[in-house]
Amino acid sequence: MPVINIPSGKLHVQELEGNSEDTVILIHGLFGNLSLYYFNIAPLLSENYRVLMYDLRGHGKNSKEESGYHLNQMTQDLEALIDHYELEKVHLAGYSFGGLIALKMAMIAPEKIDKLMIIDAPDLSAISEEGFAQMYEREFITPYMQQHANAKEGAAAFIRKKVDKSISSYHFLTRETTLPVDLKMEENFFYHPDLKHITNDTLLLYARSSSFAEDGKTLSAILPSSSLKYLDGNHSMPMVSGRQVGLELSMFLRERSEQTLALEEQ
Repeated sequence: MPVINIPSGKLHVQELEGNSEDTVILIHGLFGNLSLYYFNIAPLLSENYRVLMYDLRGHGKNSKEESGYHLNQMTQDLEALIDHYELEKVHLAGYSFGGLIALKMAMIAPEKIDKLMIIDAPDLSAISEEGFAQMYEREFITPYMQQHANAKEGAAAFIRKKVDKSISSYHFLTRETTLPVDLKMEENFFYHPDLKHITNDTLLLYARSSSFAEDGKTLSAILPSSSLKYLDGNHSMPMVSGRQVGLELSMFLRERSEQTLALEEQ
């Protein structure tokens, strides 16, 4: 189990070596872990890029921390990861809350970030404490189980185990940590005055049936160098349509790289 030391503790990391010096860092969302990307999205990207995935603070194989789930701490962890690998510049892809971490990183350390890929990141001001549990059930658990309802016995057991881990993480983080309070601190992140100064080429990838579909339009209007694309599905699309998401990210990186090369040659 690859573990690196950073100022705030230890971080579980997985790496896929690609055919490029360019590095893509993949950031999962709340209550998940790096396996979100491991089986479909990361292998596709690793055909052309070095890929780093890591478990967020208090998630996956990391130790269970009681506090530090606000964006300031999360971006400090990400920056420590970048520094640990001595990377000058990276591409970032973040799903859900991971998308907010990617945006925050581009705000505080723009010199370290190249292209951004934001996958169904939510406007936290629209999620009330009373509605958070219902949203989690509706947007992740139910569609994921429906997608695999006809899975064979062995696969069904694996899927159930994965869902149970996510539910266990949800209960720990919402009941035994400062996460609910920390999220409250970030309610107005979409309206942070520095967000409009992010000039990185940015893909906003949203699901048409997600509760956060309109949030893509909000971000698109704020970020000057962004392009918005919708895919079929709901908030759980990286889990149930991982290959399609991976192809979209790969296409975005390839097209933007070709455009940059063409401009440099002019």
